[in-house]
Amino acid sequence: SGRAHVLGNADALVTVEEFVDLQCPACAASAQYTAPALKPFIDAGKVRIITYHLPLPFHEQALDGAMFAECASDQRPGGFYAAHDALLLRQSEWTSASTLRGGLAKIADDLKLNGPQVMACYDAGPYVNTISHGVKEAMRRQVRATPTYFINNVEYRGALQPAKVGQVLRDAITGDRAPAPAGPLWKKQLNDTLRNR
Repeated sequence: SGRAHVLGNADALVTVEEFVDLQCPACAASAQYTAPALKPFIDAGKVRIITYHLPLPFHEQALDGAMFAECASDQRPGGFYAAHDALLLRQSEWTSASTLRGGLAKIADDLKLNGPQVMACYDAGPYVNTISHGVKEAMRRQVRATPTYFINNVEYRGALQPAKVGQVLRDAITGDRAPAPAGPLWKKQLNDTLRNR
């Protein structure tokens, strides 16, 4: 079994589920643009985020980032999301094999975590099940790309523009629903792909 990380009010009207690869450039863009647009809704108690790991096989350090973030969560409340954000925003510091250990240790220090404890946890790797849990959940839902969001069970792929985040969340909070798309399903799917590229 694994654990999922939750940020925000458990009784929030809107649940945003995030599938993240901490080495993925689009996830870094999302941390820069999408996350700040979500924050006011989280702070107001209207939105909660559930985060699942989806380290993609062609990102060789993505698993390292996932394990490090899990180990950071042991250190203090909110440790996981502090590490999640730092890893995404500072990818250039830790995502090559040569800078991996030094980069992770520096992020631990900058986050005021106990660096030796975090790195000892990272070396021991106790959170394999938690990382696997995210991957299995992604397979169950046929999620293949990161970042992918589900906002009240509606799927959105890629980093969302701040204006789009605000609109989707406001509609979800007020219960407004977009009208059903006209035309065949393949056209909607293709339009979604084109909009989210």
